Amino acid sequence: MKVQLIYPDFLSKILDWKGHFYVGLGSLSATMKRAGHDTSLIHITNSHYTKQDFLRDISKSNPDLIGFSSTTIVFPFVKRILQWMEEEGIDTPTICGGVHPTVASEDAMSPKRMDMICIGEGEETILELLDRMKTGDPSRDMPGLWYKREGDRKIIRGPLRPNIEDLDSLPDPDRDLFDMESCYWERQGILVVMASRGCPYPCTYCVNHTLMDMFGAKDFVRYRSVDRVINEINTARERWPHINGCFFDDDILFIKLPWSEEFAERYAKECNLPYRCNVRPRLLDERRAALLKKSNCASVKIGVESGNDFIRNQVLKRGLKHEDMLESFEVCHKYGFEIVSFNMVGLPFETPQTCLETVKMNAEGNVHEMQVSIFYPFPATESYEICRKNGWLAGEAKYVEDYFTDSVLNLPTIEREHIVFFRNNFKRLVRTYRLIWKLPTGIREPVERLFEQTVTRPEIRYVYDIAGTAWAGIKKGIQTIRPAKPVLEGAAGPVLKGHTPTTSPMQFH
Repeated sequence: MKVQLIYPDFLSKILDWKGHFYVGLGSLSATMKRAGHDTSLIHITNSHYTKQDFLRDISKSNPDLIGFSSTTIVFPFVKRILQWMEEEGIDTPTICGGVHPTVASEDAMSPKRMDMICIGEGEETILELLDRMKTGDPSRDMPGLWYKREGDRKIIRGPLRPNIEDLDSLPDPDRDLFDMESCYWERQGILVVMASRGCPYPCTYCVNHTLMDMFGAKDFVRYRSVDRVINEINTARERWPHINGCFFDDDILFIKLPWSEEFAERYAKECNLPYRCNVRPRLLDERRAALLKKSNCASVKIGVESGNDFIRNQVLKRGLKHEDMLESFEVCHKYGFEIVSFNMVGLPFETPQTCLETVKMNAEGNVHEMQVSIFYPFPATESYEICRKNGWLAGEAKYVEDYFTDSVLNLPTIEREHIVFFRNNFKRLVRTYRLIWKLPTGIREPVERLFEQTVTRPEIRYVYDIAGTAWAGIKKGIQTIRPAKPVLEGAAGPVLKGHTPTTSPMQFH
């Protein structure tokens, strides 16, 4: 059968954004192809994508099934496409998978033209669905599937399908589904890989705690074998010789020590490409850091999220003290890892002062690069419930297409424009603190107090915005005429022929 996949993938803050390779969708496509089905992808990377664009693209495939992959933030765009289908009388069956239909199932089923949704991991569900579609009875009592009954369109809610235990039973992700010459990381020589699924931590802003409640915490974190991971990388290197580094997009790569030890030993001998991965403060101890170093890890992405102890631990439930954060930074510096921090502003109970605490933690930890996003409350998370109960949700009328441009909250403690100010000027503020802290002791304290009094005033955003706009224009001009810096230390190599990156992957923000 022919399946047309549709993936809205917006990120307006990166110049020349052409989307990224999504491992989950690649795995789904590879699973279908192995079973003899045909797949193709409409990869929508610009929110200006029109009805005419869609009609042109969908006419090329004439599919038996249209499958959307959607997060909460892009689901309004999925609904727009469904509306176009209704207007044009396109009656091809539709299904939506991904995080949003899994945790906000009723909302995902609400559009008139949404026929089915997949709840949880989709590889087994989609194969069973396609097999049943051949017989004309596609959905009765199928685990992992909700569907609208033919005739009265009543929603039939199938039981949950357990997570896939053996990840080695799945094929390697289908990279041919995507335009590898355009994907953000791959066009710059970085292969996106995942060795595991799941995260055991209860952070309230993330859906993992919701998924653990749904599917069970036992064996929620699962790993592919080291054999499979290394073979996938080496096979991809043969196919795309420009690959000179990897990004492991796992929630946290080194959770289970036995797997981590085998990986470090074998990866260094059989692959040894420099790589970047996600780590967790405090879990990143000397032992794990040594394994990362042994396996040629060059860069780690580490979640700061908030520098304020109350927000970080009572609101976000990170369970990390200020000292834990700084000790993790020290370990990273000791082993020579580049540190890329995750930070959020506009969190529940956020104030200008708590934003500055997050800025100061990055300055104090000597972080190299910072990814700064504006908090977005995902449905079915604890942080969403905090916002809902306090009446802070702006409602569907407030639509944003990414996590960098605006807030969807109406917080009483900080203006929305001030949140955007801290997001846009975060790195300048970090640099300012580093400069202030170099001043003599007698001068440093009053200068720091004056600086903090100034930037916590709402009107300061106008001054910074003018300066920021000017600097952004200069930087954009420079980036168009000068190649980006090397991707990973020691990994300088060619990017795809004919392509000059407009921004460095080490500046993913």
